[in-house]
Amino acid sequence: VMFEGVLPTDVGSTTAVMQATDVLWTTNATSEMYPATATTAQQRFIHFILNERARELCGELYRWEDLVRTETLVSRTRQFNTDAALGIQDYHQLRPIPQREIDLTTINGATLTPEQKKAYQNPGY
Repeated sequence: VMFEGVLPTDVGSTTAVMQATDVLWTTNATSEMYPATATTAQQRFIHFILNERARELCGELYRWEDLVRTETLVSRTRQFNTDAALGIQDYHQLRPIPQREIDLTTINGATLTPEQKKAYQNPGY
């Protein structure tokens, strides 16, 4: 019994769907384009979820957050986005702090020195 009161043979059951989905991350499903480094079911599951979220949330601007949170931004960009592959760097895991924000930041009422502004900005920007 997967859910209380629902038998696995029930037409309304999600068991068949779950079993079919499970095959996608326990085998090397070509439809999911797993990288060669995704060798365990856990790694394939993460890639499956990222691929599914890309399909379901296309255009809703959650992609960068998903890839940064799972620490796959650089590797997946290089693998799947040939236009961005050459330019993507590790520092892209963080976004730049807007210069206006840095310029308006003060310490004890004094504006930041150029050295402090540089230190305040995320690395690489």
